[in-house]
Amino acid sequence: MTENITEFLGNRKNVITNIDPDGIFSYALLKKCFNCDLVGFTNSKEYVYLFEGKDYAKQNVTYVDMFVKNKDIFSIDQHIVSYTEKDNKVLQEYGTKLNPNVWNERSFTNYRIKYPFSTFIYLGTLLDKEGYDIDIDWNKKITDDITLGHILLRIDGVLTNLVDYGDNCNRWLEWSKQQSNGGKFIDNLTRFLKESIYVLDIRKKANDVENFFKDCFKAETKDGGFKSLTKDNFSNIFDFFRFSFDCFNINDKSALDGIKNVSVYKGERYLKTPPTEGILDADIFSYAIVNMKENNFSFTKNIRKDGVLLFS
Repeated sequence: MTENITEFLGNRKNVITNIDPDGIFSYALLKKCFNCDLVGFTNSKEYVYLFEGKDYAKQNVTYVDMFVKNKDIFSIDQHIVSYTEKDNKVLQEYGTKLNPNVWNERSFTNYRIKYPFSTFIYLGTLLDKEGYDIDIDWNKKITDDITLGHILLRIDGVLTNLVDYGDNCNRWLEWSKQQSNGGKFIDNLTRFLKESIYVLDIRKKANDVENFFKDCFKAETKDGGFKSLTKDNFSNIFDFFRFSFDCFNINDKSALDGIKNVSVYKGERYLKTPPTEGILDADIFSYAIVNMKENNFSFTKNIRKDGVLLFS
């Protein structure tokens, strides 16, 4: 198994994705290239929402923008999920995890040089590599002050990473160029950075995009995400998905239609110190090492509905 998105997806084109901009736009890319169906959401913490009437059998599902530890479940993300390089080797052998840190020797032990971009940009890089024509207009006007590129680079704090961790971003941008084989996604991104980003007050632009998320979709978190799926924000979340489809000129929005009944699975979420050994042996569903501070091991376990474990 290598970083090949077409081979990786195989018949697992039913997506469960995060209800934040990274999960939303990543799904839109997969819809555009592979016509993936949307069968559920996560909030990247304690909730998984499965749409009744959809096929979410674990052998047909790919989790997007969320690492799932189970070796038999496929997931695509860009978080630090290994304490040492030994963990990365095990995850590579699983063949069910696409993650730039896993495949490029990044773990907690070298956290400062981890992948600094979004799952969305990682997917775009892989799609370039395999010859998909991802011709996004990064300069497309969304408002008088915001372009599509500003929105796509606010995902997962990439805009501010460009300021705070410039050297690491440059190294990974070069890696992306090499991987993309001259594809349009990374070529257009690089041009947009040069012509429209490095000349800006980046922090102000990030704030402008945050306000856009809040004003247009009533986003509940600073990065444009939603804390959970509720009756009050249901339509706002799906409006955000429709917006992402429009950004990429996806006319078929049937994957977003007719979703009414949702099965809600809830787990137990913790923040603790990561184990230095056996991180992959722990009885947990999903996790990530989120920073270099204390209690930086964010994990969820025992995701259940009516006492029944998810994918038990």
